[in-house]
Amino acid sequence: MDVDTQKPNKYSSEYHTVYLSRSNKTSKQDFQSIESNDDNDNSSESEAIVYISDLPLNIEDDVQLHRLIETRLEKTFQIIPISVQCYPKLGVGFMCVRNNDIKNRLVNDIQRIVLDSTRDTSLISFNDTIEIISYIVIDITNEKNDIDLPKPNEIRNRWIDLYHGEKSISCEQISVQFPNIYRIISYSFDDLLNAMSNRDFLINNLIARVYIAADCSYFEDLPKSTTKEQLEKAICSSIGKQNISSLSLYIELNKQTNNACIIATDQARSWSTKSFLYLNDKPMSKKENLTCRLLIHPISDIHNDVDEILDEKIFDGQATIIERRDKNLVLEISNK
Repeated sequence: MDVDTQKPNKYSSEYHTVYLSRSNKTSKQDFQSIESNDDNDNSSESEAIVYISDLPLNIEDDVQLHRLIETRLEKTFQIIPISVQCYPKLGVGFMCVRNNDIKNRLVNDIQRIVLDSTRDTSLISFNDTIEIISYIVIDITNEKNDIDLPKPNEIRNRWIDLYHGEKSISCEQISVQFPNIYRIISYSFDDLLNAMSNRDFLINNLIARVYIAADCSYFEDLPKSTTKEQLEKAICSSIGKQNISSLSLYIELNKQTNNACIIATDQARSWSTKSFLYLNDKPMSKKENLTCRLLIHPISDIHNDVDEILDEKIFDGQATIIERRDKNLVLEISNK
């Protein structure tokens, strides 16, 4: 694995190609500066940025997406964007419009439109801001000793330094069961485009990989014999793929809990639409969050009626009984 410790070129042409409307004369450099200037001028006559989310999974051609959006806006709403940029791998994009009145109409009034494509009918959304969730995985495959994993704040600072990210980004570990996986939330395209060309980096002598605009899901209580290879094969079958790059799909098993974490993006982005998969011909439900279970021990003799425990104010009606054995009680908490 090649790990680039140098800062990437912020204006890599591979990711900043802009498709302009027929009547537009805006230069590529002008377009790149619009996003940063959008919040600084509220005049209704100044150019404005509208963010696009929920781009269809079945269209991978950014030119086709641009044309579909432009045609739909012009025919239905008589709106001609100055320029449109789509990132099918991320499922998002943004466009420049002539003034804030048009932006407000798109964001507040129109809000969503249906794209008519030859293969599918998809609903896209217009937004005033963008929030993109990515995941960073620290490679612990070959680490035999206990690892001093970076703290979320260290990951955040490394991201800002390497990808020129905004200080408003947030970072957290997703679970104590998978402490080497971090969720990072971005509010700008700049750092994400930088990360796309430099997905691996070093932190505290550990290799980290970025999964941009990714979906995170879980499987619980898997058979003890389950392997990552079995899960990958089942996921590929579920989304109709023969093989998926390791840049698009990450699977980690916790053998102590028999749970699995799945990170999917790019080629595996359609995994976000699935609710289950078949593993050894048995359906396994996909979870958005890991179940939170609480062991209470010992149960006092005065608590023969376990409903008294469930009625405790601290549980706020969010606890259910999973198992009771002797003086042990296992509860499932639905609200962490």
